[in-house]
Amino acid sequence: MKLAQKGEQLTGKAVDANGEVDVNGTCKGDALALVQKVNSPMGELNLDFSGTVAGDSISGGTVKFGDFGSGPFTGKKQ
Repeated sequence: MKLAQKGEQLTGKAVDANGEVDVNGTCKGDALALVQKVNSPMGELNLDFSGTVAGDSISGGTVKFGDFGSGPFTGKKQ
């Protein structure tokens, strides 16, 4: 995932084997929130990311897979 920040707004692209998809969100203080829309066999699905930014890292991150549960994620600035 590649993100750009302008003020509190985040925009960018997530890249996987199927290509690129848009990512949008906010970073308010140390609180990060992102939404990535992906196509699934059951239609469009939102991946809702939340986490805490500390320096060049994102920790305590959770990604919610629409109505299909959630899981952890981490990130690091490159």
